[in-house]
This record gives sequence, structure tokens and C-alpha cells, in this order.
Amino acid sequence: MNTHSFKISKLLLFVTACISFLTIGCNKNNNSSAPPVINKLRLLNPTEKDSLLAKAYPGTYVVIMGSHLSGTTNIFFNDVEVPFNSALMTDNSIVLGIPSTIPTEATKPDVPNTIRLVTTHGETTFKFQLIPPPPAITSISNEMAAPGATITINGAYFYSVRQIVFPGNLAVTNMTYNTDSTQIFLTVPSNLTAEGPLQVVGKFGTGGNPFIIFNGQNQPGMLANFEDNNSKFGWAYWGGIKTNDATSFPGNRGNYIEIHPAGSVNAGDGAWYTDNRVVNVSMNPLIPAANINDPIGNYALKFEMYQKTPWQNGVLLIRFGNPWKYTYRFTPYVNAPGASYVTNGWVTVTIPLSEFKDKPSGGSDGTGSPAPNLAALIDKTNGDLGIMLNNDSDTKIPQYDAAFDNIRIVRIK
Repeated sequence: MNTHSFKISKLLLFVTACISFLTIGCNKNNNSSAPPVINKLRLLNPTEKDSLLAKAYPGTYVVIMGSHLSGTTNIFFNDVEVPFNSALMTDNSIVLGIPSTIPTEATKPDVPNTIRLVTTHGETTFKFQLIPPPPAITSISNEMAAPGATITINGAYFYSVRQIVFPGNLAVTNMTYNTDSTQIFLTVPSNLTAEGPLQVVGKFGTGGNPFIIFNGQNQPGMLANFEDNNSKFGWAYWGGIKTNDATSFPGNRGNYIEIHPAGSVNAGDGAWYTDNRVVNVSMNPLIPAANINDPIGNYALKFEMYQKTPWQNGVLLIRFGNPWKYTYRFTPYVNAPGASYVTNGWVTVTIPLSEFKDKPSGGSDGTGSPAPNLAALIDKTNGDLGIMLNNDSDTKIPQYDAAFDNIRIVRIK
């Protein structure tokens, strides 16, 4: 045996002896033959290590505290086995994440609200309630829907919804929701005048989304609501057709801008500045100076749109400044049924600012790299905005007729 091999052998013998010694010591101290005991659960967050949990949301990381937990083989929450990492187990604690799919009373009314822990030397149970998170709104089909209009609220945890509270404390109880509790369908109150977030009130909590302002035509971040004599008017006085014709695009409040070329738009026609093909917003500060260093992912461009004629090719180029550097290519027909986009009335469009891209060498507008930050995207000296109908496809757009309203840049988180 060479010197190197001899040294390795001695090291292995030493490590083996240490492990044997520690194992004997642990067995003496841990009394591994005793049945397991769960004393409490706490949050994994070390700043709350002394907290006592009586209930938790699925998806929460927790620490099971007790004694004689070494040798745990199975852990069940509400009769569903939960995976855990044995490397995160001691005789007095086990760290694990409660899967978000564990049933609660909301999805299975007869759940036992019990943890069952099985070890090589016994098992134990512990009463512990899992509760669904409060309702959360992710989007509203039309954030500016007029009174009497039907809207869809999209989100999660819409279990046993009791009422929707609109701005002005107007409660609606007449509604329906889908089987997986992610959509609510209801009518906007006829006497709605206020603006603000919606609240979903359910059996298991109340929630909403503070960044979604319903009926918020004068909300912070509004660039153009096209209402005459309004501080948020915002139109650049050219481009599309400013109108308030309620018969052509019903369900809206007041003025809107219509993109409606007189005829077809030929293949390769990029003359967006002609024939009523652009919504132009006048120069305004697009982001308050105090927020220009905020993360770009915190903001989105929003507007309401009514696509009347089926749209199947071409693009709406959405850009800031002139000349512009970053563009968003709006082509919703790509993922629409039959690759043809048309809306059933007014809908809210949300485009995160992080999705605006530059023009690569030899490429098209909006197909390159995303803007790295707000300061790069927003031209503070030339803060206009345009939504431009451009046909860079190889087939003509036979007809196009759509309306736009309430152009705004708002926080989304």
C-alpha cells in the first residue's frame, strides 16, 4: 500500500468511527424507540420562529416542532401525503412545504384538518387547519365597463363568494362563477359613479387587487380619456376619429378614438399616419419623475379596446416618443380562435412595459431586446404615445374597424 492510500484508509477509519460514536450518542439522547410527538408548527421564516401556527395556507413553508421525529417515513396533511427532505429533519424538527394542492374545507368540506406523522417507531396525529388564501383578482374583462354591462372577474380562490363590493360601497350579490373558482360573472351596478378597486367577499376571506382601479377614468397614470374639457383629455388632435357615437361601439362612456381606414390596407403598407390609422396621445409626462427609477416590471400600459371587424394580419405598433426606440407589437389574433381576433364589446388590454422591445439590425420594430429600465423606455423630453395600424404582412387587411379609450400607464405591482 502506498503512502497516499494509507492516509486515505486512516481518514476513512476515523470518519467511520466518528459516525458510529455520533450515532450511538444520538440514539441515547434521542430515544428513537419512543413514539413521535408534535408540539406545534411555526413558520420557516426565522424572524417568526417563535410564532405558533394554528392554521396555514397551502403553499406555506413550515417547521414541525416536537420530539422523537427522527426516522419519519411519511407525513400526511388532510390524508394527502406530503414530500419532505430527510436532510432537513432532526429529532425535534422537520422543515417542509405544504403543497398548494392539499385540499381544504373550501374544496372538500369533510377534510379532517389533521397532520398524521409516521416514523419507524410509531406515529402521531396533530390537529391543524389548512385554509384557502383570500380571494385574489388578476384581471377584469373591462375595467371601465359602464353601469349595466356584464363583466368577468378573473382570479383565484373564489370559494363561496358572498358579494362583490364596487367603488362607493356598492355590493352585488347576484353573480355566478365557474367550477374551478377562478372566474366571476356579474353586472355592474346601475348607480355606479365612484372609482376604485373591487373587493371579493367570500366565506374564507376578503380580497381583491389594489392595482386594478375600476371606473378609474381620472386615476393616476391616465394619459388620455379623450373627454372634452377634462384634464386627462390627452388627444394629439390628429390621427383616428374622435367620436362619442354610442351606436357604433356601445357600452362606453363618452369619447373614444376609432381606427377605421376608408378601405383595405395593402400588404407592406406602413403609412400608419394616413387614413385614420393611429391613436395619438399628446406629449405628457408618462411616468412621474419620482418614479423613473422604479423597476420597469412594476408598470403596464392599459387601454380599453373594441375590435369590431375580424382582425387576422398586420400589427398595431405601440410606441413611446418620436422618433421611437422601443415598440410593442400587438397581434392578439395570433392566439385567437381561428387566428381571427374580434371582441364582444369593450375589453381591457394590459401590456407590461417590460415587453416593449427595440429594433434589431435588419429586423422589424419591436422584435429585438427589451428596454432595460423605465428611463430607457420613456423619453422624458418627448412623452407622446402612438397606437399605429401597420401592415407589414404579405397580404392585405381587407377592412379594419376598432375603437380605443382610456390610455394609461399604471402600476401592476
